[in-house]
Amino acid sequence: MDALRVTVKVDFSSWRDTLLTRSISSREPGEPTYLISFIFPDWASQNVQLTWPEQVRELCFDLSRFNSNLYRVSDFVDSLIHNDENENLLLYEETLLYAEFPALDSKVDDRETFRDNTYLIDEHEEVFDILDWLRTKKEVQRIIELKVLDRMVNPHNEERIAAFVKDFGVERLNWRCLDLSLSVFGPNVANDKTSPNDEIKVNDKIKELHLYSSGRRAAIDHWLGSDGIPTLTKVSLTIFRLRL
Repeated sequence: MDALRVTVKVDFSSWRDTLLTRSISSREPGEPTYLISFIFPDWASQNVQLTWPEQVRELCFDLSRFNSNLYRVSDFVDSLIHNDENENLLLYEETLLYAEFPALDSKVDDRETFRDNTYLIDEHEEVFDILDWLRTKKEVQRIIELKVLDRMVNPHNEERIAAFVKDFGVERLNWRCLDLSLSVFGPNVANDKTSPNDEIKVNDKIKELHLYSSGRRAAIDHWLGSDGIPTLTKVSLTIFRLRL
């Protein structure tokens, strides 16, 4: 990526004791590409010009530092994807190295519990909304690694998870969904909101897989059975995590 070029033009010919500071920090994963700060009087702002290369694009989408203990991720997602006034503020490469989301059930007041009518609760879609926004608005075509710390109760829909994994050609999948069915990654899975006849197979793409177990024997038997992990022909690393 080209280095940042900053041009500062300030006309202080008739003024003295003016303070102007500039700081530039290198990019860290999940942080803004550049941090530029200026301190100067309001009367001088009209004489300051900044220029930098156009089309600076992010290689990752990282919400892992979002404080989901205090704020709802869904509220932040809504504000982000519906911010039409600054839609060109965030630009992304067609291929992202990773997309990472914070724990979605950290806010105690919103945490759901196991109960008989859990299936009647509204489905959660905030991660789907972001992925759809990345694809349709930001023109992201591929995500190599996808990490989502989903809810322990009432997580995202498994079939739509598989559809997005297929759509983005995900190779390393770490989606915390208890007892995730691997059948949804079968050859008949359709891309989300696209043609169901697409020939790309999810089970031919995934190379690393994280599975989260509630301890249910049926789920573990499914993973280790003939219609489970053996169908993921490219997987070289499978990590099992137990809910404690």
